[in-house]
Amino acid sequence: MKLTLITILVFTLQASASVYSQTKRFDLTLQNVSVKEVFRTIEAQSDFRFFYNDELSDVNRLVTVDLQNIKVEDVLSQLFDKSGVTYKVLENNLIVITPTGLVNQKQVISGIVSDATNNEPIPGVNVTVEGTTLGTVTDIDGKYSIDLPSGNSVLIFSFIGYITERMEAGTQTTLHIQLVPDIKKLEEVVVIGYGSRSKKDVTTSISTVNSGSIAKVVAMSPELAMQGRMTGVQIAGTSGNPMARPTIRIRGVNTWGISSPLYVIDGVPVTEFGAGIEGQEDARARMFVVRSIS
Repeated sequence: MKLTLITILVFTLQASASVYSQTKRFDLTLQNVSVKEVFRTIEAQSDFRFFYNDELSDVNRLVTVDLQNIKVEDVLSQLFDKSGVTYKVLENNLIVITPTGLVNQKQVISGIVSDATNNEPIPGVNVTVEGTTLGTVTDIDGKYSIDLPSGNSVLIFSFIGYITERMEAGTQTTLHIQLVPDIKKLEEVVVIGYGSRSKKDVTTSISTVNSGSIAKVVAMSPELAMQGRMTGVQIAGTSGNPMARPTIRIRGVNTWGISSPLYVIDGVPVTEFGAGIEGQEDARARMFVVRSIS
């Protein structure tokens, strides 16, 4: 019996709230006031209460209204026609104002990235949303697809050897991009151990560590200061002895070929003292290859 009574009471309250929003009428004559001021006027004349973010631009803009004998839903429809917010009248005469972006699905944009010189698709292009961690990579056909957050997003297209492009997505769902080869970077000269070549002609792996990076590291030797800074190069101390030489390996420890590095200083190959003996001490008074570079 009590449960039936409570159910009837709740239904009566809901029906009462719905009837109130349909029957309550307003006469509003306001000039050059904010939308928030219109809300306050409605609240002063009724049991309605508004819930909204005070920083929303659409509730702070100025409006002029001259409405007679009108329902609250009709007032809101005129205030927010073609705006960036939506409203909903809830139970207990509560009216919630929210940005339209919160209820809309995220924008999805897709397209093809190609070479501007030959129109060939470019696979592996990085496509990122500026100011976020969102991103994707073009497939083998140069195609991409990415979900964009609400608001005006900017896409950044970047790939090695090409000039980075920055494009506003707007409301588009399809955006095709052509990247222009960066001729200047491709023609840059790279100094390698056995000479110098243009970047576009280099097929081997190249890593560079400058003296400034080494100077920032506290290490017992210059080699250990370069540890972890070059791809494919393994540098490790052979013992706890500060006088022991570190071991340097290239191409991995399981390679069939020679894994010890060849040192070339100013174009001259240098044979390191004791290079064939693992972990041999260099006595720190003898010639040390990396020291001789400076």
